[in-house]
Amino acid sequence: MNRLTFVLGVLVTACGGTEPAAPSGVESHDSAGIAIHTHGRAVLNRLTLSEALVTIGGGESSDAELYRVRGAVLLEDGGVAIANAGSSEILFFSPDGSVRERVGREGQGPEEFRNILWIQGTESDEVLVYDAGNQRLSAIGVDGTFRRTRTMRFEPDPELPRGAIAGPAFAFGASGVDRVVAVPAAVALLDGTEGPLPLRGELRVYGSELSDFTALDTVRLRTWQEVDASEGPPIGQVMESPELVFSANGRWTAFSEAMAHRVMVLRDGVPTYVVVEARTRTPFVPDSIPEHFVRAADSLPAYRAIQVDSEGRIWLRDPVEDTDGTSQWRVVSDGGRRIESLRLPESSDVMDARGARVLIRERDALDVERVVVRRVVEWPSNPTARPSA
Repeated sequence: MNRLTFVLGVLVTACGGTEPAAPSGVESHDSAGIAIHTHGRAVLNRLTLSEALVTIGGGESSDAELYRVRGAVLLEDGGVAIANAGSSEILFFSPDGSVRERVGREGQGPEEFRNILWIQGTESDEVLVYDAGNQRLSAIGVDGTFRRTRTMRFEPDPELPRGAIAGPAFAFGASGVDRVVAVPAAVALLDGTEGPLPLRGELRVYGSELSDFTALDTVRLRTWQEVDASEGPPIGQVMESPELVFSANGRWTAFSEAMAHRVMVLRDGVPTYVVVEARTRTPFVPDSIPEHFVRAADSLPAYRAIQVDSEGRIWLRDPVEDTDGTSQWRVVSDGGRRIESLRLPESSDVMDARGARVLIRERDALDVERVVVRRVVEWPSNPTARPSA
């Protein structure tokens, strides 16, 4: 085991020179080999999208009913791969939206899935799929063939501290089957007093064997609430509590504990840069609190979602719906030194982007899902993503 410590919550004094060519309003420096980009409050360039170029599902295609879409990838040939957890399948579509291949089914055997958690693209002609139910990571070719499957079964710690409650283990990104970013176990430590109860785990990068890993640091996955155990379990769920959000694509993985506007980005499992936004989390005062929640958090998470696209750009979704029914996405590019914005309906989520094409999951009023391809009409800071790209 190796250990490489980085600090996500506290930025230390720079030990290197200032990076050149940072856009106006961005302060950049190097800290222990990690680039830190701090963005001040500024008016962001706003991206606009075209009408849908391709539509999959949502009644538009009778052979592609989508339900519980866990992710989607824009393929290099213009096609689309979708993780459809509702049918425990990976669906491959041609550039025109017609079904090309469908693989998998529900089960525990070979080429079967129990709980598809995510799908991500690679730099080759395959996608990676993580099945949390079977604890397996599979590389699937765009022709629908399973090329390799790796079991990622993390053994529970037999010596948990007194008062500890174990949480879930899972993988949340990979640079190929033999390099996986994961949290093998998470623990919350009860101390007998009421108050916030963080669930923490060790972030690791695994090699070809589970015994071969580098421990990066401890991360907070979510926050529970320790409560009086005289009338039930000693923990309760916190309404709108910040929890770790993550995404990966190709060689890039990004995550945020959502306690602040701070995102760590890894390349091939190595911490590479941090994006910091100089803004505070939005206060949260609910009209009411559901019975199964013990209390409300003091403020909303910094980010509701993160998505790494096929170009290595990071898409960050704000947690608050605007009065016009839209949510703001921030698009981080240029290695963390540039941020632009995009507004989408509250019921839409960015799944991937390649060049100027953006893959979006949309839901209608009946919660019926569809996946559409749109194009950025103008992308001033990214010449490679012009409409002609």
